[in-house]
Amino acid sequence: MERKGPGGSVALSGRLRMLADMVTPGSRLVDVGCDHGFLSIYLVQEGACPTVLAMDVREGPLAAAKRHVEAYGLGEYITLRLSDGLGAYRAGEAEALVCAGMGGRLMERILREGMDLAWGMREVILQPQSEIPQFRAFLREAGFGIVQEDAIREDGKYYFAMKARPGAGDSGGRGTAGPPAAPAGLRPPAGGPPASPGSTGRSRGGQTRSSISSDSLLCVFRARRRGKALTGGGP
Repeated sequence: MERKGPGGSVALSGRLRMLADMVTPGSRLVDVGCDHGFLSIYLVQEGACPTVLAMDVREGPLAAAKRHVEAYGLGEYITLRLSDGLGAYRAGEAEALVCAGMGGRLMERILREGMDLAWGMREVILQPQSEIPQFRAFLREAGFGIVQEDAIREDGKYYFAMKARPGAGDSGGRGTAGPPAAPAGLRPPAGGPPASPGSTGRSRGGQTRSSISSDSLLCVFRARRRGKALTGGGP
């Protein structure tokens, strides 16, 4: 459970901290399905994101996020917006996208309906909670390459996160040929995505994140039964 930490800062759950560590520092972020807004608050407090656009389809969670943002005095840096997926997002408002807390099918629908907008991002950070193999296949079909992955076991459940970039290669092995042409309805805009900033594949704390597939990670977690992030420390 996310909570207020000492000194007025936000302490995130492990699954949300895993997402935060994947965000390239300095990126303007759009948080699709922001819920309570604590991830957005944390990223601004930590200096990872200069601004965040926090969006949710439901008025109740968005009102809660507004209260939290105001309580932390971050209204100048975090904009809240009612939106079904990327429906209320305007091109160019962010370089990075985070989408979490929903099933893979819903996440796929959000990206399909806002494909041109998603392809305008330097990176998309995703945490589908179901249909993971199908969702990974969708990303490949849409021309997104997975460049970083991580996983955590929390409260008896496994959570998987992935960072993908439009046009980037992934561990599936497309080599230097680039992504395949997306089918009708998924084709990226002409000119391709904006240039991505340099990335070392490390979190802000200097911990290297895993680059193996979600399926492989699940096998590792089932064998080791750890209650912490795969790369977060010792056994």
